[in-house]
Amino acid sequence: MLTKKQLNWLSSLSDKDKIFIKAYDKKSPYYFERIKKYIRKEIDKKLIAEHHGASRLKISGQDEIDIYVPISKNNFDEYVDKFKMFFGVPRSLYKNNRARFVSEKFGKHIDIFIIDNESEDWKSLNIFEEYLLTQPEQLSFYEKLKEDSANLGMRSYYKNKLEFINHILKVSSSSKLPRK
Repeated sequence: MLTKKQLNWLSSLSDKDKIFIKAYDKKSPYYFERIKKYIRKEIDKKLIAEHHGASRLKISGQDEIDIYVPISKNNFDEYVDKFKMFFGVPRSLYKNNRARFVSEKFGKHIDIFIIDNESEDWKSLNIFEEYLLTQPEQLSFYEKLKEDSANLGMRSYYKNKLEFINHILKVSSSSKLPRK
């Protein structure tokens, strides 16, 4: 089941733009480390930058690298301004919650998210990925869902993903797995 917030977001997506899925690129961790070093060198050496998404899970995906920079909501605007100097205007911006910057490096699409480290979005992402990393059959199912969704429109693809994510979050809330 999708939340109202998710349904609203989905309604903003196109179903004409198709999603392409590629096999996991074993060089992704190397690319992530290079970008993380760049962020810490150019913006702030104390920043935490974490690798997330399909390339972190080592499964098929959109051949992109998702980097999350969790920060305090109090520093959100300051860091958005700093990231603008190196990555341009955010592609999406949810005030004091999340900003998404897009870049191309190494022939890869790079999404860099500045995210409130206390937000439900951040907590849910970590719960979801940690669960999948401890449940290989669910991770395989997720990869197959992505592969089977290749060539769908964006709205349909993300609807399938969100339904699965919500299912895993529900299942994981009733399990006794350690949480980050």
